[in-house]
Amino acid sequence: MKKILTSALLASTVLFLAFTKPKTVSYTVDTEKSSVEWIGKKVTGQHNGTIKLASGNLVVSGNAIKDGSIVIDMNSIVILDLQGNSNKNLSNHLRSDDFFSVE
Repeated sequence: MKKILTSALLASTVLFLAFTKPKTVSYTVDTEKSSVEWIGKKVTGQHNGTIKLASGNLVVSGNAIKDGSIVIDMNSIVILDLQGNSNKNLSNHLRSDDFFSVE
């Protein structure tokens, strides 16, 4: 009898979960606490840095991201592995029409 009751309870739980729509939640990105870490590779090496987010939101249903958008502030690009003129030159190059056309 106990085994039948356990099986019935398990079957009821499975059916309930199978026909229950997951809760959908929308999250807004906290741009003050968020950033993108990037690595750019080339034949002779690589560079790395960060970029800030301008805005963003995600719509999550259950364990899956269903929708969302992230806006990256390309003016905020920072190069972490170079100093001085090398940093300035690469930064200007990345902001130019050759790469991200920041203007």
